[in-house]
Amino acid sequence: MSPKVISLLLLLLPAALQAQTKISGKITDAKKQPLPGVNIYIKGTYDGASTAADGSYSFTTSAKGEQLLSASLMGYKTFEQAVNLRAQCCPSTSV
Repeated sequence: MSPKVISLLLLLLPAALQAQTKISGKITDAKKQPLPGVNIYIKGTYDGASTAADGSYSFTTSAKGEQLLSASLMGYKTFEQAVNLRAQCCPSTSV
């Protein structure tokens, strides 16, 4: 790869990384006990994660605007919550 291509990629990398929104949280049952293995995802996308042993989850998405966050686990009713993923302003880069 030429140095010009590498420089261009390095300049565009911060904008590409900034386009991601981090979603994280913790899933518990009615008794406030953590639920491991829950599938959390943005409906209609491939973005999501499964909860850890302590019920925590974290993932990034490029989806923006009003989205439907879903949580499902066998033996439990699927939970869906509307969320608004706002676009964040990207830092400017000068050459």
